[in-house]
Amino acid sequence: AAPSGRRPRAAMVGAGAEHLRFGEEDWSQVFARLCERFSNFGPERIAQVLRENNGHAGQAASVLRDLSGTEMRPVDPDDAEHVRTLLCSPAMFQHACKEHFRKFDINGDGSLEWSEIVQLVNSLYDNFGLPPPREGGLKAFFEATDTNGDGVLSEREFK
Repeated sequence: AAPSGRRPRAAMVGAGAEHLRFGEEDWSQVFARLCERFSNFGPERIAQVLRENNGHAGQAASVLRDLSGTEMRPVDPDDAEHVRTLLCSPAMFQHACKEHFRKFDINGDGSLEWSEIVQLVNSLYDNFGLPPPREGGLKAFFEATDTNGDGVLSEREFK
C-alpha cells in the first residue's frame, strides 16, 4: 500500500514524481518540466507550489519565477547615465516626472488612477531592466502618496 495517500512510485511517470500525491498523477509531466526549469528548487517545493496552484502549470511557473526572480537585464550605460543625471538634478527629475505623468494620464483628467500608476511604474521598471514591483508595495506607495485620499494621484501628489 502507498504511504500517506500517495500512489506507488511505479504508477507515476517522471523522475521525482514520488513527491506528488494520490489524485495528482495527471500533473506528473508538468511536475517534471517544472523540476527541469527550476532546478534551484527541490522537488518537494515544486510539488507544494504546483499543489497551491491546483496543478496549473503557468501559475506555478509564475510563482517559482517570482521566488527565484533575481535576474536583471544588463544595465545599459546610457540608461545608467540618464538615471544619474535625473537623480542629481531636481529640475530634470521634476521635468521627467511631469512628462511621465502626462504620458500615462490616459484619460486626460489631470490625475493618475490606480491602473494608470501600474502602467507607468511597470514601464519605468521595464525601461531600467528591473522586474515589475510587487503589487502590495506599489499599492502602499499609491495610498501613502494619495494625501487627500481621493483614490487618484494629482500632479502635485505625484511629485
